[in-house]
Amino acid sequence: MKKNEEIVLFCVSTECIDDMLKKLIDLYRVELYSYNNIAKRYGIYLKPVHIAVKKHKNGSKVYHYYGRYWYKIMYSEGRLVWTYIGKEKPLDELPDPPLNPFMVVKVLRSEDREKACVYVDNRYSLQNVYRYFVSALESSTLCSNLDKRIVLSNLVAE
Repeated sequence: MKKNEEIVLFCVSTECIDDMLKKLIDLYRVELYSYNNIAKRYGIYLKPVHIAVKKHKNGSKVYHYYGRYWYKIMYSEGRLVWTYIGKEKPLDELPDPPLNPFMVVKVLRSEDREKACVYVDNRYSLQNVYRYFVSALESSTLCSNLDKRIVLSNLVAE
């Protein structure tokens, strides 16, 4: 996301954001598993989570990619074999996957690390990710009532 293509959605405590992101991951993974039940009829699979570790001189960094990579599923000599086929939906007749909320939002923490702000890519309708945020917020135990009111009021205002 480029700076001029994003708008701030809301800012709340870092504890709330962390909990909400965990809930978003869980919600999105459930949708991906459901989607993959359909996709497997085509012998295709959208990998729910791909974890990559990049090693650097001063340590390593772990990246998590959600719903980003497509694989063809085959069996060879009785073993399941995943063959990477790309980032784009491989078959036109395959229904579109659920919108990945992590492709349209970005989280930045304040310098004091007390608050974090969620930015949304303004090329996408907020309505597409609204249900993820509301569900994550409703199930969050770490978001205060004030955090919840801030998020909901900004989501509704959009």
